[in-house]
This record gives sequence, C-alpha cells and structure tokens, in this order.
Amino acid sequence: MTTNDERSMRLSRRGLLLVLPAAALAGACKRGTPASCRDTSGLSPDDLNARTALGYVETSMDPKAHCSACRQYVPAPSSDACGTCKIMKGPIHPNGTCKVFAAL
Repeated sequence: MTTNDERSMRLSRRGLLLVLPAAALAGACKRGTPASCRDTSGLSPDDLNARTALGYVETSMDPKAHCSACRQYVPAPSSDACGTCKIMKGPIHPNGTCKVFAAL
C-alpha cells in the first residue's frame, strides 16, 4: 500500500520526466541557430532561380552535409542569425544544404 506522499512523489518524478526534455529542447532552440532563414523578399528573380537550381533547402537530411560545415558558408556575427554563402545570394540557414556543398 502506498501513502499519499509516495504517490505525489511518483507523480512529481513522472512530471519531471515530461518537462525536462521539453525545457532542454526549448533552450537548444533559443541559442545556436535561427528559427528560419526564408525571407528572400530582397532577391531578384535570377537570384531566386539560382537558389532553386542549386537545390538549397533550409534543413539538411544528411547530418554531415550542412551549410555550417561547408567551405562556402559565411556565418553571421550572431549564432542566432542567418549566415550567407559565397555561391548564392540570400539568407542561409546553418542547418541547410545545397548541391554545391563542399566539406571543410
């Protein structure tokens, strides 16, 4: 038989197990990478076509082939801002990738 104190302790631990991963994820999202780098409103149609032709995507499916590990990537001064690229114009997400990825 369990006491009320034991039940509340068990619920607290269960609640903690649910809250901690969410808090860690929120903290990781806050620092380190920008939420989005999709604002291409200042680019010309030719620049937009170049991004499309190069196959740029904001989220790489290959953990080894992401923009922040590419020779062409120019990081932003702040880690929570979009970087740029030596090959194409516009904002570049550090977790993105494209067809001209060249590992450091």
